[in-house]
Amino acid sequence: MGSTQIPVISNVRIFYAIAQESFHEMKFDWEKRVSPKPNGELGYIKRLDPEQKGFKAALKTIVFCGVCLDALLHLLIGKHFGREECKNTDKYTYEDKLAILGCTDYDLFDKCEYLRKIRKEIVHEKAYLDKGELRIAQREAEKSIVSLDSICQFFEVTLA
Repeated sequence: MGSTQIPVISNVRIFYAIAQESFHEMKFDWEKRVSPKPNGELGYIKRLDPEQKGFKAALKTIVFCGVCLDALLHLLIGKHFGREECKNTDKYTYEDKLAILGCTDYDLFDKCEYLRKIRKEIVHEKAYLDKGELRIAQREAEKSIVSLDSICQFFEVTLA
C-alpha cells in the first residue's frame, strides 16, 4: 500500500503576484513622473507625487518578496524533509533554511540576508533607532525582486 500525501494549500503564488504587480506599478509610476533634463543635461526631473504611489508600491514589493520567500522556503523544506522539519525550522533565518536545502551559493545567501534585513526594517520600523542610512525604496524593491527571482531560479521553481 503506497503512502498518501496530504495536499498543501499555499498562497505563495499570490504573494509572488503581489510582489510582481507592485514592482510593475512602481516602475510605471517612475516612468510617468521622471523625464530627462532638457538640452542634453545630465540627470532627470522628477515630478512630485503627493500620494507617494511609487514609494508605496516599492514598500509592498519588498515586503511581499520577503513573505513569498518565507513561504517558498517553507514549502521546499516540507517537500524534501516533511512537516516536522517545517515546524523545527519555522523560526530559522532565510539563510539557515537555504543551507538546510543544500544550497552552497554564497551569492544567494547574501541576497537572502539582504532581503531579510530590508524587509525587517520596513515591517518593524524603529524611527528612533535610525541607522543613518539613506535608502531609496525603488532601488531596494528592484534588489528584492532580483533576489527572489534568483532563488526561484536556483530551485527551479516557477511562481508566475
